[in-house]
Amino acid sequence: FTAAALLLVLGSALFMEIGIGHHGEPGIEVSPIQSASAMAGTMLDFVLNDMPLEQGQEVALLISGLGATPVMELYIYYAEIERRLTAKGVRVHRRYVGNYFTSLEMMGVTLTLMTLDDELKTLLDMPAQSLGLTQVE
Repeated sequence: FTAAALLLVLGSALFMEIGIGHHGEPGIEVSPIQSASAMAGTMLDFVLNDMPLEQGQEVALLISGLGATPVMELYIYYAEIERRLTAKGVRVHRRYVGNYFTSLEMMGVTLTLMTLDDELKTLLDMPAQSLGLTQVE
């Protein structure tokens, strides 16, 4: 399940649009801009409303900047997501933080969670080397 937020400038005020598509499709909510950690909580709540996780579940977590978001902010965002998942008893098996899905002239972040079973964990743990991802054992 994926949720995304985009920074909007409306007049002199900053807003964020939550739930946008990777190609600029409209989101589901526009609200005043929040700090990276507050935005992480807001977006995780949206995801967990559609994808409830049980204590003990394992997930893969992907945090991707849309292109203009500083990597430091992505890691602040990631830390809050992982903290909240850990507090719910959910274990993050694999985490990816970076600019994986970017878009032109967009500042924002995507949050993708995938629940894992043993087969998916085995596949996700395999070494990979490509232009977009290099992963070693």
